[in-house]
Amino acid sequence: MKTVGYILLLIAAILGAVILYSVYQNLFAPESSGNMAPDFELEALNGTKIKLSNLRGYVVILDFWATWCKPCRQEMPILGKIYDTYSSKGVVILSINIQESKGTVAAFAQAYKINWTILLDVNGNIASKYKIKYIPTLIIIDKNGCIKHKHIGVTQYNVLASEIDSLLKG
Repeated sequence: MKTVGYILLLIAAILGAVILYSVYQNLFAPESSGNMAPDFELEALNGTKIKLSNLRGYVVILDFWATWCKPCRQEMPILGKIYDTYSSKGVVILSINIQESKGTVAAFAQAYKINWTILLDVNGNIASKYKIKYIPTLIIIDKNGCIKHKHIGVTQYNVLASEIDSLLKG
């Protein structure tokens, strides 16, 4: 009888490990890494239309965020430093605000002195297309339009810089 109990315990442990691994992969692994980034067109805060596929030849960072998100606010200075360092080297940052009004986003951009492109995903359609579950989420796309990295939560400057440097060389 003890043997049956041990077997059931072993099966439960294996099943638990498989479930945890699956959850981990969905949260932290770049599920679409190597795949083409889904194309989209959104209005920028300044009123211009930006289409992702028009940015081939650049390394593109998609930053999904909201003004009410404390980690998103913490990440803005890091993105500012990335912008200052890499914008002249072929890197484009598109901060995609999810489901907030243009006025709210404009006030935030002014307060945080954001000088890179902010896009308005008013209905959350692009966030859904990219399967964004948590913010901030950064997706890094190579010059050919392929997703190379995905980060959930605040990402440190040195991590981003290393990945960007690698993509700029390749």
